[in-house]
Amino acid sequence: GPGEIAEAHASYCVLCPAGQVPTESGAQCTNCPVGRHSYLGKDTCAKCPSNQVAEEGSEECEICGEGKAPASDQRDCDTCPEGTSAIPGSENCTTCLAGAYATSGSAMCSLCADGYIPNEGASGCQHCHRGHF
Repeated sequence: GPGEIAEAHASYCVLCPAGQVPTESGAQCTNCPVGRHSYLGKDTCAKCPSNQVAEEGSEECEICGEGKAPASDQRDCDTCPEGTSAIPGSENCTTCLAGAYATSGSAMCSLCADGYIPNEGASGCQHCHRGHF
């Protein structure tokens, strides 16, 4: 049946474990590729949603934690760079709005205090130049 393989010289079929599916010949199980997953006994690997990741041979897809977003291949999570942020389950890192900053791996951007502006790269705040506010 679906998700099963026939063992050599056996009179019965066995289910492929979670994270694996039968090969085309049905003679053995093979890992689901990166960014895909399968449950016990499934015959195809399902693609993870765009905001989730899965390593090769995964049973389930996972969301990324705060300050992280899926890598382009959906193998694992990348840390958001300075000047961007991501809440858990984000599809990608979001650039901070004007006047806000974020250190690498931030869940949210923060506003600079009065008299300060984001530095270049928006990783922190710096004093306004004399004559400016």
